[in-house]
Amino acid sequence: SLLSRGAKMVDVYTFGPEYFFPGNCWSERLNMYGPLARALGLLGRSEEMLFPAKPARGEAAILLPGLSSLWETNSAMPLYEDNSAGLHRALTHAGYPVDAIDETDLEDGSAAKRGYKAIYACGPNAARAAAARLADWVKAGGVLVLSPGALTADSYNEPNDLFGPAAGGARSALRDRETRRAEHREVLRWTVKGERLPDLPAWPATPTNMVATAAMGKGRVVFHGCFAGVEYLRHLDVSGGLPKGYRAGLRELNAEPARSAGCRRPAVADRELVEAVLLEAPAGWSVVVLNWSDAPLDAVKVLLPGVRAAPGQIRSAMRSPLDASQSEAGLEIKLPLKAVDVVAIHRPAATQGNDDAD
Repeated sequence: SLLSRGAKMVDVYTFGPEYFFPGNCWSERLNMYGPLARALGLLGRSEEMLFPAKPARGEAAILLPGLSSLWETNSAMPLYEDNSAGLHRALTHAGYPVDAIDETDLEDGSAAKRGYKAIYACGPNAARAAAARLADWVKAGGVLVLSPGALTADSYNEPNDLFGPAAGGARSALRDRETRRAEHREVLRWTVKGERLPDLPAWPATPTNMVATAAMGKGRVVFHGCFAGVEYLRHLDVSGGLPKGYRAGLRELNAEPARSAGCRRPAVADRELVEAVLLEAPAGWSVVVLNWSDAPLDAVKVLLPGVRAAPGQIRSAMRSPLDASQSEAGLEIKLPLKAVDVVAIHRPAATQGNDDAD
């Protein structure tokens, strides 16, 4: 997963020996040797194409809530921090590459130049200059998604809600701003009256009072009436293996703003909880396919819009049988998937090194 994001070095921390670092090593855990050997073997077979490759930049971004932590008086993790992690996982599971940005990216104009179509914000605080740049981005056509209490105060913790007035009351209809300093506790899913909701049904049957939308210039602001990222993580079974029990309705609640904003998915898998990450190199592409369902899948189809290659130029690092077909929509690859595979796709010789060939 990390290598699919562009990491270039593996440090299998830490071998040991156990008697030097008791309780912090795997040298005596013989059950880890096999999985590590298989993982490193997979990387070795993928390295030629994967090492020089870069992942496609996302058109959705999460604004990191770093400044807000300066005003926290409780040592527990605040809900908006957990919400950022849940949003990232939900968007990833929905197939959207996600960038993390900070206030400097907003203030110096870097974020605006990257072509983001949807930005999610969770933290209560942001510098006034950063919030103003973000408001300009929305007015120019961007989609901003705000968690409860997000972007309601400046770097001095003074009120600075640039987006509430533009909503014409939509935000206040969801919940008052006392959630701004919410502590990490059992999640309260806010409604207009503040009572607890039952488990959210599948989208689009989610109660309308959980989401409010307001136009702002050419763009719009989406107000979530709950910590939708936290909700996506809180129902999971973590008793063994990978987490189980992700809810499709909650995933769509998080991903719908990115989808409706037109954020691009460079690789699209046809199965839930299968993540496909496209990376590009001068010689071709690598597709890292990850199965988060914790159950082997007989057949997964991955569509790569805009990619062209002949079937003989495609191989699986797991040596799985591949079925590839080309259409106007792009290259479609079908493969069995246990946990992870890396598919290498070589460019036609005439176009190698030409990033504009597609």
